[in-house]
Amino acid sequence: MRKLLSIFLIALIVSFNSCDSDPQEQEAQEKQDSINVAKKEADSLATVEHSYDCNQLPTSYTSYDEAIKIIKSKHFKIEESVNTSNSTWIRGASYYSCDGNSGFLIINTDRHDYLHSGVPITIWHGFKNTNSFGNYYDHNIKHKYRFNLN
Repeated sequence: MRKLLSIFLIALIVSFNSCDSDPQEQEAQEKQDSINVAKKEADSLATVEHSYDCNQLPTSYTSYDEAIKIIKSKHFKIEESVNTSNSTWIRGASYYSCDGNSGFLIINTDRHDYLHSGVPITIWHGFKNTNSFGNYYDHNIKHKYRFNLN
């Protein structure tokens, strides 16, 4: 009977110790669990951040209008527009970039929409911040960043 009681007490102590772990050990486990959750969330955000349609862009287009329509329908890392209401002839401008270094620039006028490719983001920033959109366009963009139909 004594032996049975000893075994019972030992089992009870082992069971108690395994349930009631060291508070520091428990805190460390909780921190690790939080880190794991944060890593999963970061991985999820990274996946969303890189889910642009850039790899789904066609390599050739039948017209500039088709190219503009397709570009506007995709998702890019950078998609920005600027208010050009103080321009005498530029009615709108939008910039689309997959990598944040260069991208497509669409200039809207009363007569045409102009599409440029390979436009560095620094040129886009200069365009957005200029006092004269038309002058900046003529000197820094026009004839320099052509979009060619393939």
